Amino acid sequence: MKTLLLTRTEIQNLLEPIELYPALKEAFAQYSLTRQIPAQRARSDRF
Repeated sequence: MKTLLLTRTEIQNLLEPIELYPALKEAFAQYSLTRQIPAQRARSDRF
């Protein structure tokens, strides 16, 4: 299998940002659903 190497300019010429928006929106939504944020603990014994 051959590997096709593209330059940044070639990629920019092939991609349309408005067409990428729905896929990016879905990817970020899926990421945020599975991402876990550790609980923040506040200590009150320091005052």
